[in-house]
Amino acid sequence: MMWLASLLLRTYLKPVYCYFHRLNCLSTCLDLVKRCCLLYQDLISFTDIFQPIRTLLSKHLSTQTLPSPLQELHSQILEAISRPPVTRTRLVFEKKKPIPLRLLTPKIVEVLDYGKKRGSTREEREKERLKHKYKKEFKGALREIRKDSRFLAREKLNEVMNRDAERKRKVKELLGSLATQEGEWKALKRKKRK
Repeated sequence: MMWLASLLLRTYLKPVYCYFHRLNCLSTCLDLVKRCCLLYQDLISFTDIFQPIRTLLSKHLSTQTLPSPLQELHSQILEAISRPPVTRTRLVFEKKKPIPLRLLTPKIVEVLDYGKKRGSTREEREKERLKHKYKKEFKGALREIRKDSRFLAREKLNEVMNRDAERKRKVKELLGSLATQEGEWKALKRKKRK
């Protein structure tokens, strides 16, 4: 019995519930639009932004079937949006040129053929000459040091080889004298046996 009553209530009250739900949604939307209008009415582009909303409210929403509070809200929004359009001036470049930022201009030195610099001061030329002389002397000194180190290494090697050759000669002499002594000793031994 209870289920029958609930079925009947749902069947007959459903259109009424849907109608109230739609009105509640419409009321919420209109309230949000009104708040947005109040919030953004100071913007220059306000009329351009809210023009589509005004078109929707005036042409596509009929107010005859709405309750009186919603009709009042609808008319308030249309009044807020229906502000005369603001005439804007076009953007134009300024007549005078802007003041450029102060930049450090580079020192321009005239360079002629073969990379020789002209037009520099006497001190700079002297400095360049001394720098070039220093580099040349430094390279020469390095070259001499390498030559000296090669010569010393060669002399040291010759000395070591001479010492080795002398030692080998002395060892050979000793071994030769030992061999002759041993030969003489064996010869004496043989004579004694006889």
